[in-house]
Amino acid sequence: LTGGYVGAVDRVLGRPRAWLGAFAVVIALAVVLWRHVPRAFIPTEDKGSFAIAVQRPDGASLQRTTAVVQRVEGFLRQEPAVLNIVALAGFDILSRASQPNSATIFVNAKPWDQRDRTSSIDAITGRVNGRLFGMRDAIAFAFNLPEIIGLGATAGVETNVQNRSGQSVQDFAREVQAFLQAANQLPAVQGVQ
Repeated sequence: LTGGYVGAVDRVLGRPRAWLGAFAVVIALAVVLWRHVPRAFIPTEDKGSFAIAVQRPDGASLQRTTAVVQRVEGFLRQEPAVLNIVALAGFDILSRASQPNSATIFVNAKPWDQRDRTSSIDAITGRVNGRLFGMRDAIAFAFNLPEIIGLGATAGVETNVQNRSGQSVQDFAREVQAFLQAANQLPAVQGVQ
């Protein structure tokens, strides 16, 4: 048994072309995996739903916020991939606070077998954000929900900046803006807000 094993090893080691071929196959598989395996810690998924955060200016009434929500619902209904819409006027999902100038809209898309690539959640939120960014009386944006519930309010990375040095609000706001500008310059980051 040992002699047969040694003979087989000698036959393989005696064939450099076989080794080079096997090495080339391993390299090719590594390249394929590198291109197709998600690189994120937790890759973004199409869960079939997303949310929209709506923020009116401070002091806006719940009625005015509701009017904006109804307008957003109107153009959401024009999106062919949207199935259901649930709006919560007076609730800010990002701060988890009740305030009359905020609203949260949850949107369910049609089942995956009724959608194509142009109707993925990323594609839908991109189109919806194009319309939302054009609104003048409110700030609103659509975002994918987090992959793990409780790991943040949105999908992606979430960070908190804290003023521990006792700066004035104006100085701290300038620091936060500088941080946002620097973060948006990173090639791996997109749309930091």
